[in-house]
Amino acid sequence: MTVQWIDSGISIWFFPRNAIPSDISSGAPQPDGWGTPMANWPASSCNTAQFFSQHTAIFDTTLCGDWAGSAWNSAGSPGQEQSCAQRTGVATCAEFVQNNGAAFDEAYWEVNYVKIYQ
Repeated sequence: MTVQWIDSGISIWFFPRNAIPSDISSGAPQPDGWGTPMANWPASSCNTAQFFSQHTAIFDTTLCGDWAGSAWNSAGSPGQEQSCAQRTGVATCAEFVQNNGAAFDEAYWEVNYVKIYQ
């Protein structure tokens, strides 16, 4: 996800990991070439510089939420021929997470920050 936060508004784009624009990877983002953002809040009726001066990003990796908790015993979706319960031998998602912390050793968030002056 990429956020552009400028005086004229706030825009958000999402790029799958295998489709990140090269200008982002090189540290020289050019938002004009990214197409239509998936979310856009123009500053036409809100002074973003005044009301959005402090920003906190919260990252949440929810394990066994509504979807995962209810899908734990489901099978038949593409790529999910067996249920998670069948594959792991564990009855619930919560039980798996509680007893298999090492299974999440490679789970992480990668955050890159590039400030663009306009």
